[in-house]
Amino acid sequence: MGWMNDTLTYISKNTFERRYYHDKITFSIFYAFSENFILPFSHDEVVHGKKSLIEKASGTYEEKFQNLKLMALYQMTHPGKKLSFMGNEIAQFVEWRYYEEIEWFLLGYPAHEAHHRYIKNLNRLYLKEKSFWKKDNTWDGFQWIDVDNSDQSIFSYIRKSDKDICVVVLNFTHQYYEQYRLGVSEPGDYQIILNSDNKDFSGTGQIEKNDYEADEIGLHGMKYSIEIKLPGLTGLIIKKKKSTKKRR
Repeated sequence: MGWMNDTLTYISKNTFERRYYHDKITFSIFYAFSENFILPFSHDEVVHGKKSLIEKASGTYEEKFQNLKLMALYQMTHPGKKLSFMGNEIAQFVEWRYYEEIEWFLLGYPAHEAHHRYIKNLNRLYLKEKSFWKKDNTWDGFQWIDVDNSDQSIFSYIRKSDKDICVVVLNFTHQYYEQYRLGVSEPGDYQIILNSDNKDFSGTGQIEKNDYEADEIGLHGMKYSIEIKLPGLTGLIIKKKKSTKKRR
């Protein structure tokens, strides 16, 4: 339950405060591989006056949805098995009521329908990408890129399987970066395969480019890096593309 409580504490803080709670996100990796963990957002946290997940998130109406999408992406890309409670997938504002069904009528509202679509896409991507579950109980499947960036409240790490590499970037503040350089472990081409700020998910759509080539510019202890746009309150999954060049 430590992971869940730390994550909910972090997401409830205003974005300018989050730099002081940076360890709430980074600490779980210290013990993540000591046993097989489940990462839950359980019913216990959305009853008895504790508020629903989206109500726990800080910010305006729109920002709450942005934070909730970020939190879901963080959960799905963190090492460990995943568990979420009914209603979280549609960003239900009311707490769970055992005597009522989920408020499915919310899917008639654009923000809730877009969030539901985002969760479906995220779930499908998780199943498709072995990097997120093939080695989720060992350091072989995880590597920090930048663990100490508390000033910007940006977290970045690599998830990997035997052949695939996915880079995860999470920006937990409103700050927009026109040029954000990120260290990567291997040369080659990279592609954004999930963007929480995509217009399809009720985002701003500020990122027009999905494909990037790694530069031979060392950063974050890596030999290579890519330069991306990074909108505020946005999470990205960037996959290294397989080389199509044939060996001679």
